Amino acid sequence: MDIKIFFKSSLANLSKKQQILSLLVLNSGFNGLLLLFRLIRTEALFNMPGWHSSEMNHSPWFFMFLAWNLFLAWIPFLIAYHLERIRNAFQVKMVIWAFLLVWLLFLPNAPYLVTDLVHLKYRPPLPLWYDMILLFSFAWTGLLLGFFSLVFAGEFWAKYIHPRTDGLFVFCSLLLCSFGIYIGRFQRWNSWDILTDPANLIRDIFDIFLNPVHNLRVLGITAIFFCLLSLGYLLFKTLIKHHE
Repeated sequence: MDIKIFFKSSLANLSKKQQILSLLVLNSGFNGLLLLFRLIRTEALFNMPGWHSSEMNHSPWFFMFLAWNLFLAWIPFLIAYHLERIRNAFQVKMVIWAFLLVWLLFLPNAPYLVTDLVHLKYRPPLPLWYDMILLFSFAWTGLLLGFFSLVFAGEFWAKYIHPRTDGLFVFCSLLLCSFGIYIGRFQRWNSWDILTDPANLIRDIFDIFLNPVHNLRVLGITAIFFCLLSLGYLLFKTLIKHHE
C-alpha cells in the first residue's frame, strides 16, 4: 500500500488539529525509540566487566534529560490545543488569562530542545552520527510543538480576544520565549521557578535589564533566537496557509 494513501486513510476521520496531534505523538514516539535503543545498547555494554572503564566515561542514562525536556515541550502545546475547550468550560476571563500565562511560561521549553545540541560529541558505544540524529530529532519535535502551539494560541487570540493583534501577540510571545531560552540554558532557571523561587528569579531578570552593558550576551542570544524563531514561524505559518 502506498504510504501516502495509508496515512490519508488512517487520518481521514480526524479533524486537522487531531491529525496534527496524532502526527506529533508519532514523532515523539520515534524520539522515544531512538532514546530507548541508545539506553539498551549502552546499558548492555556498561554491564560488561572492564569495558566501560576504558571506553565509556558516561552513564547509560545520560541522555534521559531529553525525555524530560520533551515532556515539558508538550505542556504549552497541549494548553494551546485545548484553549477553546477551556474557554467553553470555564467562561471566566481570569481563568483563560491564567492558562495563557502558564502557556507563555512553558513555551520556551519547546524550542529549548534546540540548545540540547550542545551535548553532541562522540560517546561510545554509539557512533557520533547516531547521537546527532537523536539530538536533532528531539530538537525538531520541540520546534514543531512550539510552532503549532503558537499557531493555535494565535488563532485563539484572534478569535476570542482581539482579531487585529494576533500577530503582535505571537511575536511578543516569541521575544519573551527567546529570553526564556537564555535564562533556562545559561542561568538554569525553570518555568516553575516563578512559583518556587520568585524572588531570586526576579532579581536575576532585573539585574539583566538594569545592567545591559554587562549583559550583552543576553541581548545577543535573545536577538538571535528571536530572529531564528520568528523566521521559522513565518515560514511555518505560510506553509500551513498554502496547504489550506
